[in-house]
Amino acid sequence: MKRRIASILMSTVLLLNTMPLSAAPAAGDPAEGAVLVSEDMGQEMVLEEKRPTGGFTPMEPIELSEQEAKEIDEAFAKDLARAGEESISSEGAIPTFVTDELDEVFVKGAGTYGRNSLSTNQQRFYDDLNAAATTFMISGMDVTGSYASDAINFTKYSLSKEDAIHAFVAFDYDHPAYYWLLGLGSNSSSLYLLMDSEFRDADVREVRNKQIISGVKRLAQKAAQGTTDFEKILIVTDELMEASDYAYEINPETGKKTTTPISAKWAHSPVGMFDESLAHTVCEGYADSFALLMNYLGIPNIYITGLGNGGGHAWNAVSYDQGQSYCYMDITWDDQGHNDTTGLAIPSLYKNFGMPKTEFEVEHVAYKTTGVGLYWQYDLPDTITDDMQHTYYFMSQHYLDANASNVSGHLQEAKNNMVGNGRFFAFLTDNESTRDAMLSAFGGNGVYYPISIKGQSY
Repeated sequence: MKRRIASILMSTVLLLNTMPLSAAPAAGDPAEGAVLVSEDMGQEMVLEEKRPTGGFTPMEPIELSEQEAKEIDEAFAKDLARAGEESISSEGAIPTFVTDELDEVFVKGAGTYGRNSLSTNQQRFYDDLNAAATTFMISGMDVTGSYASDAINFTKYSLSKEDAIHAFVAFDYDHPAYYWLLGLGSNSSSLYLLMDSEFRDADVREVRNKQIISGVKRLAQKAAQGTTDFEKILIVTDELMEASDYAYEINPETGKKTTTPISAKWAHSPVGMFDESLAHTVCEGYADSFALLMNYLGIPNIYITGLGNGGGHAWNAVSYDQGQSYCYMDITWDDQGHNDTTGLAIPSLYKNFGMPKTEFEVEHVAYKTTGVGLYWQYDLPDTITDDMQHTYYFMSQHYLDANASNVSGHLQEAKNNMVGNGRFFAFLTDNESTRDAMLSAFGGNGVYYPISIKGQSY
């Protein structure tokens, strides 16, 4: 678990916790962060808003010759035979030889937004992909090759390869728990599910499956404490930011983090989130884990990929009102991780929690239906919110203006959060007097990030 550092993130975002700090705005552009001086640690820490990118890059399909495809089919058939199994039927039904059922986490944890975006024939092919993946998930087979399926034919549905790849993208994005799915191979008539070599052995997959099942059910139980979908979303968001830091490669010579995201597949999936010995993930892992929990809880959401701040990135949209409208979420950018020197947690921002659409899309550019191959993505709904009323601060009633009448109540809430939950308390204000009142109540110690949203400074 993260070691929390006491702080106030104000002006803007005020985050409160228990250890005393003295603070002052950072020199230069205040948007780059604020300076914390920890009396406990006796050293200065500079908080800068971290916006890591590069954690998502689609893997180009592997073009297979007819001979290579034949060899994959033969090897997969032998693997199935060794496991005492048979291949899936041509109609995409889950085979009758399967005796174990897919755990409800993987069933309820699958979304439908991607499938619903497809044509009827693409949906039929999507279902074949799902049947093949389900067979692999519940089989006890050890895979000797690199593929988790044999040929999955798309020509029988009169689909082009491009149409089939789009169906694969929709399937992949709808199934965030399929940590082993690396990409695909293809020939003129079929696709093949490419897997990461780490998960060839059934025993390894069983361990990972149990970690994900346990983690999802544990967080879902906590989320059940919320009485509204927004409260459940907030609980899940806090838990995910608590459980993981961004996964950077380590320089073998210095032993220090680089700015390069870890390329290992576990860091691009819920494995990095729910394996406590790893507790690191990149944007794909954050977005996958969030989508998985939202699906499991029955909260409409959308997994989204594209460019964030110019680099490959993944994020989400989620609905507070059962699909009538959606709000953008970028947990990766809100989780500020730990200070490299002290190891103490840096306050989470909540800035990207329901950020208005026009503001969010300045640095988030989603892939579109005009994209080719794995750079294709379904259309997003036109009901994504573009107002402050759907941000974390307004939804939590943590926006305090000059007329705020319940500052004392917010102070008590902040103290309850710190003592009872060990969490930060964040609020947004554009009023210095309100900010100073909150700051004063905690000994005059804290930090704040000035920000601007939709032309308004806070």
